[in-house]
Amino acid sequence: MSQDGFDTEMGADAYISKNKKSWGRDQGWYRVACDSPIQTREVEELGLTITEYECPQNYTVTKSDITTQRADEALLEIISKNRKCGESVINYINLLNTKKALADPSITTATIKSFLSDYSDIMNMLSSGSISTAIDEITNEPETALVTASDKTAIINKINSCKAN
Repeated sequence: MSQDGFDTEMGADAYISKNKKSWGRDQGWYRVACDSPIQTREVEELGLTITEYECPQNYTVTKSDITTQRADEALLEIISKNRKCGESVINYINLLNTKKALADPSITTATIKSFLSDYSDIMNMLSSGSISTAIDEITNEPETALVTASDKTAIINKINSCKAN
């Protein structure tokens, strides 16, 4: 079984009971004293007498609730998906704006600068994965030559198509 955990404590206990004999250090001779050695012996090494201890097999098992860890991992997955979604939506907005600027000579550099200024907070929200807040802000932004009501609907639909639920 993996170290990811078990669904129930009973499942963890069953796994421990079944596998604990294979854990820990092997029964053998060690130069460091252990609790309740089976026996000791004296060995000569380089003219020194060294005490060795035959120690029983031992192991330590720690059980802990990983519900919070799993919830945090799920939240991080949602954040990651929403960031990717936000980047995709930013690319979509840029595509819409580029098409409009190429098709409509009345859209000037000043219009684009104004859009970039007005939408900078929204772009930051999208980049950071704050999708719900970005939707609220897009809804509340006034319509412009670059972002019409139909554009806002298309952008929100794009967000809804890729955001984490």
